[in-house]
Amino acid sequence: MDTIYWVIVEVYFDKPISNDDQGISDTVGFLQTFGCTASTEGLMKDWVCSNLFGTPWLKDLNPNIEFDISTINRMDVEKELLLDQEINAYFSSSPYEDGLWYQSGRTYFHDDDEESDDESGYLVEIVPAKPQ
Repeated sequence: MDTIYWVIVEVYFDKPISNDDQGISDTVGFLQTFGCTASTEGLMKDWVCSNLFGTPWLKDLNPNIEFDISTINRMDVEKELLLDQEINAYFSSSPYEDGLWYQSGRTYFHDDDEESDDESGYLVEIVPAKPQ
């Protein structure tokens, strides 16, 4: 039986991306959340990484990817995912089917985030458009 995963990835670049033209500090990485159903954790990681590396510029930054992995019991899918309208509005397929079925936008962080207690340094990419 396949496992339903909820995964938060932290991606750190090997060198910062300059944001001089935007007047903010250099971008050093991002967070992104995925929903994935797979037969093994390794397969889930492969699918998530394939999605991440679909962004051509990311490969050039030699990213370090850290996974924060949770699993969701099939009996809890209804109350934890399907009834959460904010999340399920962006499903690309059913959580009962193999593959990636949810992907959030990216929250980018900058090299001076550790020096600040507020979140003003965060640049949030809007959640991908709901599939038609």
